[in-house]
Amino acid sequence: MKRLGPLKFAILILGYNAPGGAAALTEYFRKHRSADGDVFDVFIHVDQKLDLDIFQPAIAYGAIAVKQRVSVYWCGWTMVEAAMRLIFEAQAHGVYDRFVLISDDSLPLVSADELASVLDRFPNFAHIFRNDARRPRYDRFYMFDSQATQLRWTEDRAVSDDAISRFTRLAALKKRGKKPLERYYQGSQFMALAADDVRRLTTSWYQDVWMRESFEFSDTPDEAYIQSVLGNGGGVTPREFMLVEWAEPTLPRTFTSLDELAGIKRTTELFCRKVALPEEDYPRWFAHLGR
Repeated sequence: MKRLGPLKFAILILGYNAPGGAAALTEYFRKHRSADGDVFDVFIHVDQKLDLDIFQPAIAYGAIAVKQRVSVYWCGWTMVEAAMRLIFEAQAHGVYDRFVLISDDSLPLVSADELASVLDRFPNFAHIFRNDARRPRYDRFYMFDSQATQLRWTEDRAVSDDAISRFTRLAALKKRGKKPLERYYQGSQFMALAADDVRRLTTSWYQDVWMRESFEFSDTPDEAYIQSVLGNGGGVTPREFMLVEWAEPTLPRTFTSLDELAGIKRTTELFCRKVALPEEDYPRWFAHLGR
């Protein structure tokens, strides 16, 4: 089918531990000249616990950094906050047809032109599925978003003012109770969404505070909040977007060479993670992908 015109993409990068990867991604997408006139703008949220300066190479290549950053904690609501701040930053910058959420240690498995072609035909590319067996993750109350309560090991367990504020809101929610949820959806936090679904997501964010806070104090909301908003709204066909290989049940494999990347057997996936290449190999990978 002939395309109606060029698309404008917002590439949204969650920056944490791969500033070299973020720079390579930004350089590739910002310098790409699409055969169909597609435009790729890049936005990056850098974990507030990190010095923004280490991501200056990405910013120098044209990545727009989120100004109001959040400290991100594994399996916590702050993962969702960072993703939403990326979306809001992009919306403040311009009008986009597609929003592509990835991490700084991701790499595309297809060229930018092929990515655009696929997302033109399939506007939503997200691994979202109903899983009511995991519903207790929503029904119970959790708070992992602080140094004191995070799941990862750390010797610094000091209680911050932000943690106290979150617990105050958690206590109020426990008195009220969680919002009744029609169906519980989960899936990967990395995805590509069309503008209409992003508008549906941001509308829910602003208008349904009860649902937002109910997920804030749940377990692994980064794998369930956006997914449940979109899943309960209908219209999203599940598709694997991000390829991850598991070295152990809870430990993703890290791809460290071009040969390992070239050996990937993809099905529908458009990106893979986790990737940690030598700096000189990133442009070689993009050359391998072609246009």
